[in-house]
Amino acid sequence: MDQTDLRSIEYQCIQEEWAYCRAACPLHVDARSFCMALGQGKHDDARAVLEKTMPIAGILGRVCEAPCERACKRQEAGGAIQIGRLEQFCVRHTSRRKKPMRIPDRGRRATVLGCGISSLTVAHDLARKGYRIQVYHSAAAAEDDLTVRFTEQQVPRAAISEELAFLHSLGVECTAQKCTQELVLSLLEQGHVVYVGVDAVDPAVLPSGLDTREAATLGAPEEGLFFGGVSARKGTASAIADAAEGRSAAISMDRLTQKASLYADRDREGPLDTRLVTSLEGVEEIPPQLTGDPHSADPEMVRDEAGRCLACECMICVRNCPYLEAFGEYPKRYVRQIYNNEAIVHGTRMANNLINSCMLCGLCTTLCPHDFPMGDVCREARERMVGKDTMPPSAHWFAMQDLEFSQSEEFFLLRDDPEHENCAWLFFPGCQLCATHPQQIAPTFDWLRHNLSGGVGLALSCCGAPAHWGGRRERFAEVTRQLRDAASGLGQPTWIVACPTCQSMLQAMDQPPQLISLWEVFTRHQGQLPPLTAAEKAALVDPCTSSDQPQVQQAVRNLAQENVATISEPRRNAEEAACCGYGGLVSNANPEVAARAAEQRCQGSEGDALTYCAMCRDQIARSGKPAAHILELLFPGDSAPFRAQGTTLSLRRGNRRWLKNQLLTTYWNEPGLAAPEYAAIKLQMESEVRDLLDKRRILDSDIQQVIQDAGSAGQRFYDTESQSSLASLQLGEVTFWVHYTRQQDSSYQIHTAYSHRMIIKTVQSKRA
Repeated sequence: MDQTDLRSIEYQCIQEEWAYCRAACPLHVDARSFCMALGQGKHDDARAVLEKTMPIAGILGRVCEAPCERACKRQEAGGAIQIGRLEQFCVRHTSRRKKPMRIPDRGRRATVLGCGISSLTVAHDLARKGYRIQVYHSAAAAEDDLTVRFTEQQVPRAAISEELAFLHSLGVECTAQKCTQELVLSLLEQGHVVYVGVDAVDPAVLPSGLDTREAATLGAPEEGLFFGGVSARKGTASAIADAAEGRSAAISMDRLTQKASLYADRDREGPLDTRLVTSLEGVEEIPPQLTGDPHSADPEMVRDEAGRCLACECMICVRNCPYLEAFGEYPKRYVRQIYNNEAIVHGTRMANNLINSCMLCGLCTTLCPHDFPMGDVCREARERMVGKDTMPPSAHWFAMQDLEFSQSEEFFLLRDDPEHENCAWLFFPGCQLCATHPQQIAPTFDWLRHNLSGGVGLALSCCGAPAHWGGRRERFAEVTRQLRDAASGLGQPTWIVACPTCQSMLQAMDQPPQLISLWEVFTRHQGQLPPLTAAEKAALVDPCTSSDQPQVQQAVRNLAQENVATISEPRRNAEEAACCGYGGLVSNANPEVAARAAEQRCQGSEGDALTYCAMCRDQIARSGKPAAHILELLFPGDSAPFRAQGTTLSLRRGNRRWLKNQLLTTYWNEPGLAAPEYAAIKLQMESEVRDLLDKRRILDSDIQQVIQDAGSAGQRFYDTESQSSLASLQLGEVTFWVHYTRQQDSSYQIHTAYSHRMIIKTVQSKRA
C-alpha cells in the first residue's frame, strides 16, 4: 500500500465528514458540538464553539436565520433541532471570551467601509490573521449601522458595543467618515485593499456598480476592491448570508495581499453537500422542546432541546462490529495505523493486534454507504507482512498447526465411491464439521449415495481458509493444489459442499471445480429426506460467509421451515450476516473480540440458535446460548441437538482421527492409522483446567507427549511434598510445561499447563 492507495481508501470512510447542519451553514458553525455542550449544561463551552467559526457571535448569534435547521437530520424523527433559538439563548446568557486569539501583527493593512454584518465579519477575520484594520462608517457611531437594521429586542445596542470592543482588542479601529466613491478611489490609488459592505453602505460608492463583482472572489473590476452584503439590496436580506460573503471576501483580500491564488482550493466555502450518512435505526421521535416566547427560554428546556441532537455521525460499521468497536476508533483511523505499522523498519509494530483481530467477514463493507473494505485492508496487510517476515507467527500458530493436521495422513482422505470407479459427485464436509459433528458425516454420505446417481466420492480435508485468512498465500495455494491433484483421478465430479466458508474458498481456487451446496441438494430431494427433529422455536443464524450465497440461505430456510414452528432471525443476518467470532482466525489472535462477537451474534432473535456452520454452532454454544447444526436435526446423534456446549480443541482433533478411521474401515475395508504410543496415556482434569487448556491452545496430545518424554528421559521436577511433577518438552517452535500427578491407576491428574516460544538450552559446566 502506497500513499496514493492509502488516501484513496481513507476517502471512502465518511466518519469525519461534516454533520448535515455544519455543511449547510454558510459559516460552517459546528452545531453538533454546540448542541452537545448545551445539552450538558456547559454554556461557556457552547459559546466557545460558536466563536470558533462565527464572527461577531454576540450579534450574529441573535439574528442568524439558521439555515442549518432545514438540513437537520432530526427533522425526520420529531422535528429539527431549534438551533437558532439555542444560539440566541447562548449569546444572551454568556459573555465573549476575555482573551482574544490572533496572529501577531505582521504589518499588513486593510480598509473596510461600513459597520454592517459583512463589514464586521471582514474586520474580524482579517484581524484574527494579524491585520491592522481601519473601518470607516458614515453614521455618528459605529453601532448605528446595525441599530437601523435590527431592533433593540433583536440585538441590544450594548451587545453591539461589546463586539466592537472585542474587535478593537484585535486591532480594529472604527472611524466616523462619510463613505463615498471618492474615498474608495483614493484608498485604491494609495494601494489599500478595500472592502465595501453594501449591507450598511450605499452601493453608489462602487465605481463600477453592484452587478460587476466576480462570483468566486467577490472582487470588483478595480484591483484591490471587494464588496459584499448584497442580500438586502436584492430583497432577500439575510444576516448569515452577509456574514458568509464577508468571510469569502476576507479570504480573497488575504490572498491578494500575500500574492497567492484567489481561486485555488475554495470549493469548501459556503453551504456544501456532505457525504455523511447517519442511520436513524432505533432513534425515538421526540418533538421540539422550546415553546413560548422565542426571545426567552428556560435553561432546562434548552438542555432538553439540545439533548435531542443526534450528534450525527456514521459509525454504522463500528456499532455493528465488536472488532471495530474494540479499538476505539473507526476505519479511516485504523487504515492509517495499519499503513504506519507496515512502514516501521526498526521498532515495535503496535498495530499487529489490530490487523490480526479482524474477522474478515465483510459486514463493514456491506453496511458502509461507501463500501469501505476493512476486511481486505487487514487481510492484504497480513499477506504483505507474512511475505516480508515481519508478522509474528504466534497469533496464527495454532490455526496453522491445525491446518497441517487436516492436510496430514491423520485426516486427509480423498476416495471415489466405494461401488464406482468414477463418481459424478464428491462430498466435501469440511474439516470443522468433521471435528465437531463426526456422527453426522456417515449418515449424510449414505443419504447422498442412496439418492444421487453416478456415484458419490468423499473428500476429508481443510479448504485452506486458515492460510487465506492468515495471509499465507503460498500455503493456501498448496492446499488447493493438494486437493486438485488428489481429485484429478475422479474425473470431473460436482463437489457437494456442506460449509459456506469452504464453498467460498474452493471457488477461489485457480481452477475451481463445479460446486453445489449440500443444502441445495437436500432441497432438490426434500421428499427423500428423513423427518427433521421438530423444534418449537429457533433463531436461524446465517454464517457470515453465506452473505453472498442467497441460494444457499434460501435452501436452508426451506429445510428449516418444514420442522421449526417459529423461526426468528438475528438483527444482522442474510446479506448482512455478522461473524460468530471464528472468521479471520480472530479466536486465535484476540479471544476477547471473538467472545463478544459470539455473544452478540443472536441479538434480536428468539429461541435457540439453528445454523449450518459448524463453527457458528460451536462459538454460539460457547457463549452460553443453546445451539444446533441443522444436520443434527436431520441425522440426530447421541447428544441432544440444542445444547450450550462447545467442542474442545482436543476433541476436535480426536474426532477427525476417529472419523477417518471409521470411514476407511466401513466403506473401503482399509485399516485405519495406528494411534501413537503416547495416546495410551490416560489424562484426568477438572473442567476449569480443561477450559484453561483450551484458552491456551494446549492439546491433550501435547500433554501426553510431555509426560511420555519425562517418563522415558527422567527429566522433570518432582515435589516430594505434593508428589507432583513438573516437566517440559519442546514441540516444534513451542515449549510446553505440564504440572501433573501420577495416579494409582496409572492415569495422570493434570493440574495446569502452559507454553511459551522460548528455547531452553541445557548448559553443562566443564570441570578443570
